Amino acid sequence: MERRFPSQLSGRYLTYQHVLLQMKSRYEKELCSAKRPSVRKILNRDVSAGGPIILCVAQILRFRSKSTDDKSKNTFSEEIRLELTDGWYGIPAVTDPILQTFITNEQIRVGSKLFICNAQLSGSDDGVDPLDDSYSSEKRNCPLFLKITANNTRLARWDAKLGFMSPNSSGILVKSLRDIYPGGGNIPAIDLVICKRYPKMYLEQMTAGGNKNPTATHLTEAEEASRQNEYDLSHQRASEKHADAAHIECAKELDEDAPSEWKQMVISNSPDEYYENLSSADKKVVDDWIVRRPILLQSMVSKYIGDSMREESATERTSNPYVKTLVKIFHRGRLAVSTQASAELTVWRVSDEQFDMLKEGAVVRMKNLGVKDKRREGFLQLKAGPETVMTPLSDESKRQLAQSGYEERRPKSLIKINLMSKKMGNDRLSNEVDLVACVANVKQLGDNATAIYLTDESGLVLKLTKNHNANILDPFQLGNTKAHPIVSIYNIQITAFDELEQVATATWGLFSCKTNRSDSRQEELESWCHSECGVNTISAVCDRLEARIPIIGGLSSRHQSSVGYILGFFESDGRTDCQHIMNVAIDYGESLPLVAQISVDLIQQALQIVQTTKSCNAHLARFLDVSRMNEYFQNNQQLFHFSFEVVTRYGGESPILRTTHISLANVDALSRLLLGKQSQSCKSKPCIEN
Repeated sequence: MERRFPSQLSGRYLTYQHVLLQMKSRYEKELCSAKRPSVRKILNRDVSAGGPIILCVAQILRFRSKSTDDKSKNTFSEEIRLELTDGWYGIPAVTDPILQTFITNEQIRVGSKLFICNAQLSGSDDGVDPLDDSYSSEKRNCPLFLKITANNTRLARWDAKLGFMSPNSSGILVKSLRDIYPGGGNIPAIDLVICKRYPKMYLEQMTAGGNKNPTATHLTEAEEASRQNEYDLSHQRASEKHADAAHIECAKELDEDAPSEWKQMVISNSPDEYYENLSSADKKVVDDWIVRRPILLQSMVSKYIGDSMREESATERTSNPYVKTLVKIFHRGRLAVSTQASAELTVWRVSDEQFDMLKEGAVVRMKNLGVKDKRREGFLQLKAGPETVMTPLSDESKRQLAQSGYEERRPKSLIKINLMSKKMGNDRLSNEVDLVACVANVKQLGDNATAIYLTDESGLVLKLTKNHNANILDPFQLGNTKAHPIVSIYNIQITAFDELEQVATATWGLFSCKTNRSDSRQEELESWCHSECGVNTISAVCDRLEARIPIIGGLSSRHQSSVGYILGFFESDGRTDCQHIMNVAIDYGESLPLVAQISVDLIQQALQIVQTTKSCNAHLARFLDVSRMNEYFQNNQQLFHFSFEVVTRYGGESPILRTTHISLANVDALSRLLLGKQSQSCKSKPCIEN
């Protein structure tokens, strides 16, 4: 105190008389009134060390030890501990690496007061008394010590009273995500706004045989129910397989210990007559065994089946429900920072009550919340388990929720999604959207992937791709796609714009889901789909997709496509062999043909298409002469769909087209598309009366 206030207390505080008064006061409190200080209660193990307490740093203890690593024989490692005091007794404290950094940087120094929560008392199971001769908080082998972490420790005011806080104190309430350190221990208390809640998932772990490393799979609720049913049926079949043998073996073993009266009765010619001739005592023995035998047999059979299945290394299955949410700090009574950070919270073994509590827009106070050691994609990772206490706070106003950064979930329009797809965001969260749209077409992409094309009033298209097992026929659960159903989908991930098809693209992720939620947007789109304008727009989109004509008017500077007939191939340098890239002339309806580069592989594809459609039989090896190949294509005309890439050349030369894909053109779709345009053009012309 004299060092803190030298002008006021110099020479008046650290005096013999004052120290004597302090010791007398301590004697009266501890021995006469039986009021022990906080640290003494902790060391005696009479109170928990996890309560909120304020202690002062009395010493910074540094212990050096020689390294045990053979490669560094002459190096030493240093362990840093704190000696904390409540003003009378001291206790050593082991710190985590984050707190050690603060000590090294002198953010924590001798004389600093620390506000500590959730401290752990480690060491001897028996309590010690700080007045014992064997106890010394300065020694490395002190029998008891505290473990404190960064997230549970804060600097206290210089004038804060040492000792336990009052029972009404809530401890440390974290008010900013920036105050949370990954790997810095659990969070004592925090108020969180649930900004986004993902669907409930299940972490399935399958252990086969003696394998100690289980196979982990994330499942939806529907997949979990299906997998559990499959596992139960498999377990039942395995049990039935061993049931008959188990019953015979167990019955034989059990009957060996059966009473002799019962054995004689069973093997007699007339068990009923034999039973009637028994004495009352023997009848009681038989009756008791008849009652006990089924119970004992059932127990032995169950044990036999279990042992048999374990010997066969049967697969064991465990499933852990969890829910992932996106959260922000709740701010009460003050404006939040406009760029407030978000964190991902995973609640393991989530109950139905907790799942309902964690609805979007809810404010929940969580105590003893875990923090993972590392961030994921820039997001702080929080985790809640059975030890986490969750308490819903009263309904807060929309203004307070908005100040905390909460935004109500709203579906994005396809116009916005197309812009996002062309200009991708930097993080996963900014590219995660919800949408309500109409299913225009469904396309199978191999055995394990399916894409649906979605559209709305804008006529723009989103291609949504989902990976799935080969045996799943309807991965999106759409039913009759010819009716162009309206779907509401949450949490899809926008990906880079497809310049070839001229559509925005997205992928179905782990937490994507199709909802049955009905809102005004879905009703509005449903009405549009059944209108004449909606029918025409959806039909035009489908025709464009089938004809592989870009959905959006105009082409990018990098990719182009065309429909036409092959007029012939030629070499720009005059050579007549076709062992490299050639030029192709295409009749695409203009006065001059379109010229592009084409590879030998694509010429082979074009030849195979002609063979399939014209029932011709030819091979590229026959056409070593370009003139013969040109004659073949001219005699077997076929309408092709070409995709090109525009290649820029240096030196001011004009760019060239390089063919990237060739396929058979869909004549029916092109015709419908052309007739649809002509029909719309006729409707738009005004009537002129003569």
